[in-house]
Amino acid sequence: MNKKGVKVMDFEMKKRISEALDKIRQGDMSARGEVYNLTVNQVWPIIMEKSENSEEASSLVKELYDYAFANISTLKVDSMFVDWIIGMAETRLRQNANNSYNHNVSQPQIKLQEALPDMPESALSDPMTVARLVNPTMANPNMPGPVEKPKLGDRTGLMAGLIIATAAIFIAVVTIIMYVN
Repeated sequence: MNKKGVKVMDFEMKKRISEALDKIRQGDMSARGEVYNLTVNQVWPIIMEKSENSEEASSLVKELYDYAFANISTLKVDSMFVDWIIGMAETRLRQNANNSYNHNVSQPQIKLQEALPDMPESALSDPMTVARLVNPTMANPNMPGPVEKPKLGDRTGLMAGLIIATAAIFIAVVTIIMYVN
């Protein structure tokens, strides 16, 4: 058992998983259950820890195993099957988190006629006119946009950029010195 209480796979278990995966590749669909039973105890606790609830985790596990079995030919090293499933789970959970964040951000919906009541309807039908009215820099990329003074919190980003630029210059200088010598 590891620190999280998950049973660590030994050589014999890895061998059984590899044999079952070979059976799946040869068309024996009954071996799917064997692979699932051998690996789910390693996969489930990690997915459960990273997901929001057991319903989401259960749905994700089913979806991932279905995908993995359908694409088993892309798995090059059988001993990496569990890591492959967990990696796909982490990617999916990250995507779900990003999607739910983006869907929860509400964007105000304003009709152009309401926002620009004095504009004639014909002007609002021309996309470039609307673009110039809404965002002048978008309609003309050569036009300079408003310059904002950096905020107090922006200093951290400026400092990080300065450090990265200094490191890049240092590496370039060291590389040149190495080639000269």
